[in-house]
Amino acid sequence: MGSGLNYNDNAETKRLLLRQLERRDSLDMLILKSSIKTAEHTGNEAYTSIIQAETFIDYIISGQEAGRWLYYAIEAKEDQEFIGTITLWNFNEEKSVAEVGYEMIERFEGNGYMSEALSEVLRIGFEELNLKKIEAFTSKENIRSVRLLERHGFIKEKDVFDDITKMPTRFVIMSLTKEGRKSK
Repeated sequence: MGSGLNYNDNAETKRLLLRQLERRDSLDMLILKSSIKTAEHTGNEAYTSIIQAETFIDYIISGQEAGRWLYYAIEAKEDQEFIGTITLWNFNEEKSVAEVGYEMIERFEGNGYMSEALSEVLRIGFEELNLKKIEAFTSKENIRSVRLLERHGFIKEKDVFDDITKMPTRFVIMSLTKEGRKSK
């Protein structure tokens, strides 16, 4: 695989297209990233301007082109509506472990879209990229995310501790190994 990733193909599921993020997604990205709920669950600040969304998209595209991560816009096949994003990133040096991350526009929650997208990204990670383990960094308070990961075979690996106070934070790391996925 060399020093970077070279898997930039779009992917499809029954109802979804996972495609490369594009500058035309700026308004949808602003809607996604301006959600207070999403910001709280990810530990990020909510976006307040289209410029923030455009800057983020430019950053993602440059990282994708450099082979640092896979980052997909999730789009409904039925009406080409932007639903959210899903990514494999934070690869270790050997490219055998990565982190999965995802965000969804709130009005699409509860329809199984993220489960469908996650299934495909796990397939890509384990089968196409030959990852040995995929981790997820999620808020313990984000029950939907925790349950989604558990349904896909992820198990709690450890609590995340604050670097300064050494106290547990509200975040947890969950993981799934290639072997664990096969036995599921």
